[in-house]
Amino acid sequence: MNITIKLIRHGITQPNLEGRFLGWTDAPLCEQGVRELKETYPEKIGSQAVFSSPLKRCMQTAELVFGEENPVIIEEFKEMNFGDFEMRNHKELYGNPEYQSWIDSNAEVRFPNGEDKREFIARTMRGMHRLLDICEKNNLTDVAAAVHGGTFMAVLSSVSDKDYFSFMIKNGHGYELNLSYEDGNIILNDYRKI
Repeated sequence: MNITIKLIRHGITQPNLEGRFLGWTDAPLCEQGVRELKETYPEKIGSQAVFSSPLKRCMQTAELVFGEENPVIIEEFKEMNFGDFEMRNHKELYGNPEYQSWIDSNAEVRFPNGEDKREFIARTMRGMHRLLDICEKNNLTDVAAAVHGGTFMAVLSSVSDKDYFSFMIKNGHGYELNLSYEDGNIILNDYRKI
């Protein structure tokens, strides 16, 4: 089955503006985030179904970009659990040995009391398989999802031959993926920024 998925990263939040690690904290979009989404997407993007992370910022983005007030929630699409670094920024963490260890590891070590990258990618891909199973069951071939920056990096690095960090994307922007899904296998046929 071939499926087109439009993935949009949620709009800007106040913690994003402040450069904070924003994972599981349920921060809403700020005024700037709402305004920029309305300017970038003056017309709603159509699709057969809309999916979202359960966090407010993604659900608000689903409504603003896709016109969907009640998206299908994919719990596994929550952002990474940043543990003790949650809602802190570089300035506040500077000099913290655990933070320096995380930087030195190229983000491979576990966040203190949070997730590591491998766990996060595995969780996110379970969510992607769930989304694709729903599409397959309901014969959906053109869907959309409002997700987090980490979700992009996890999904795209898993289905391509590129590095996790090569898929960093600005708030309110996204990719359109064309995938084949057969017997639980995901094949990335093509992708482009939207």
